[in-house]
Amino acid sequence: MGVSPVEERIYRLLLRCEGLGVSNLVSRLGLSGRSVVKPLQALESKGMVTHSPDRTRRYFAVPPDIAMEALIESSQRSEEDRQRKARAAIAELTTRVNARGRTHASGERLVEILSPEATAQMFAQMHRTAQSEMLSLTRLPMLISNIDEPDHLFQCLERGIRCRALIDGDLLNMPGWL
Repeated sequence: MGVSPVEERIYRLLLRCEGLGVSNLVSRLGLSGRSVVKPLQALESKGMVTHSPDRTRRYFAVPPDIAMEALIESSQRSEEDRQRKARAAIAELTTRVNARGRTHASGERLVEILSPEATAQMFAQMHRTAQSEMLSLTRLPMLISNIDEPDHLFQCLERGIRCRALIDGDLLNMPGWL
């Protein structure tokens, strides 16, 4: 899933010993500071590790079920990006072929727009992996108008997840919203 051996060692150590700083990680793993900092940053970007707001950061492993779901989501997003780029290339090549050799105007460019489906998938995943509380801010414009899966909010509530939302007044005044 794209986790290097050093990243895995760091993650497993943080699962056993929460709240370690870089110096603790260096001494326990027998590595240099440089060889620990970059993997830590990579683990954070992958959603597997978080850190304290302290001046001297302490690191914490995200629980394995949540961390692995984050890796799966990242893998799915990468695959969607790869497919989106392939489709864009098809569109560009088709346009060039149809233009019969004519070149595009220099100011023309391809603009990538994230699909509502991908946004809905990420939204549903947040509901599926929430462990204690879901906080949300809801305002116009709505990026997700319909999710084709069961109501994730009620699933959260059934699992005992606390759900709170701040909803923009303009949205509440829209017909049918309440």
